[in-house]
Amino acid sequence: MDALVVSKLTKKHGSHVAVDGLSLALRSGEILSVLGPSGCGKTTLLRCVAGLEEISSGAISISGRVVATPTMSVPPERRNIGLVFQSYALWPHLTVFDNIALGLKIRRISKGDIRIKVDDTLRKLELSDLVKRYPSQLSGGQQQRVAVARAIVLEPEILLFDEPLSNLDARIRERVRGELHDLLRKLAVTTLYVTHDKTEAMAISDRIVVMRNGAIEQVGDSQEIYERPASTFVAEFIGRYNLIPVRPWSPESGNASLMAGRRRLSIASETEEGVGVVGFCPEVVQFGSSDQTENMFVAHLEKQTYFGNTIEIIGRIGGSAITVNAVRPVAGETFSFHVPPDQLLFFGSSREVGSESEADINPLASD
Repeated sequence: MDALVVSKLTKKHGSHVAVDGLSLALRSGEILSVLGPSGCGKTTLLRCVAGLEEISSGAISISGRVVATPTMSVPPERRNIGLVFQSYALWPHLTVFDNIALGLKIRRISKGDIRIKVDDTLRKLELSDLVKRYPSQLSGGQQQRVAVARAIVLEPEILLFDEPLSNLDARIRERVRGELHDLLRKLAVTTLYVTHDKTEAMAISDRIVVMRNGAIEQVGDSQEIYERPASTFVAEFIGRYNLIPVRPWSPESGNASLMAGRRRLSIASETEEGVGVVGFCPEVVQFGSSDQTENMFVAHLEKQTYFGNTIEIIGRIGGSAITVNAVRPVAGETFSFHVPPDQLLFFGSSREVGSESEADINPLASD
């Protein structure tokens, strides 16, 4: 049985539709991240699951039990969920032990059982040595573990995270992200994790839901979403995809050919009639492939930056800015590279590509 099922959920704030007919399922024991830019509806979705927002239409079920419809809403405390807030929301005047025990006290659990449950949770999260400290005496990572401990001591069916790392600086965030990844794997708790940070989502999740304008753009694991984005929005949001306008000249299934400027491109995906775009990741390009007749791009050089194990090269093909990775600098005002057919994606006319002429798209092409 799925731990969480959201069915055709819509949430409106007046005339604004924050979540628009969204459906998803969270498997038992899975870590599912909801990723998207500010205002896409991801936090509203989490608040609806938590019972902090009433829904406009659709339904939400937890472990087969319906907890929300437009006419019925089970209170948050009866949904058997754990919620880790963006600010951690630890009580500054309570010790680590008392912060973790607070929810159990509210439930009127006996003192003996509280001691057993809290001690067990402290051991799981390696917090036993910090039991008498106050939040102000803890590091960011330790505060996060206390917030997680406070949630899991109640034995929730689902653990909900609302951008828990957004208040940390970059250096601490990277370390805490690794700790959180290990912790969630160790606990094996079903987790719904909301974030706007793609690196965070890719590092922590089993699957990722990418949202835009209240709806789902794509669902998949990190590799699938990065290497095979379903739309130009996902391509640009998840990776640094290079997107270049093209005109298909013989659309067909299989190994289709297109025209970018006056150069032929061969891609291993289906194309369609009309103007579209092709996309590729910076790391898939191949330099020194002058014997290739297809999938060769020629770009104006704008900037090169040395990053130790790679050189980031920024250029322009017509009106399109591109970024590629290389192992050594390129010389001259222009540079060329080859993209293998299976690394070149066609997005059809899903992106506004303007009115570039073939010469504008690749003015240096001679084929």
